[in-house]
Amino acid sequence: HEFYLGGASLTGSIPPSFGRLSRLQIFRVQQNSMNGPIPSEIGQVASLNNLNLFGNDMTGTVPSHIGLLGSTLELLLLGSNRFGGTLPAELSLLTRLTSLDISGNAFVGSPAVLEDLRALTTLYLQSNRFVDIGGICDDNFKLWNILAVNDCNTEVFSTCSCCTHCCFGSGSGNCDEL
Repeated sequence: HEFYLGGASLTGSIPPSFGRLSRLQIFRVQQNSMNGPIPSEIGQVASLNNLNLFGNDMTGTVPSHIGLLGSTLELLLLGSNRFGGTLPAELSLLTRLTSLDISGNAFVGSPAVLEDLRALTTLYLQSNRFVDIGGICDDNFKLWNILAVNDCNTEVFSTCSCCTHCCFGSGSGNCDEL
């Protein structure tokens, strides 16, 4: 119930029929040339706990149907793509999510929708178009393993009292611990 084809020169998009893979737990197609949006049928893959689309050429917004994976999804890596728009409110339903990488995209607005994700301890936000970091640092009881933003000296992120890393570029390879 695992699909690994990272760095395999895959092209094309994820078809809507992906939603029929209800017992799939791990889908890793990082570092390929996949394009197009994440199909809304993603929410039908009820057992999915690891989705790695990092380093492709995917576009569109994060579909609201991803919230249907709230009881299973633990790892979501969407960094280094061409996703954009605002983060859907349904991301707040991913209560088991521990690691999220949305770096290197064109997301706008604020990642405030992530504020209440108690299990989330690793978050890469850098290289987007966020205007602030929302209330991500407001929870005094949350201990971040990694919270990375562009440059903690910029005006937008100067209030990031809980940031653990500063990054230049997407992914985890261009980050320095604070």
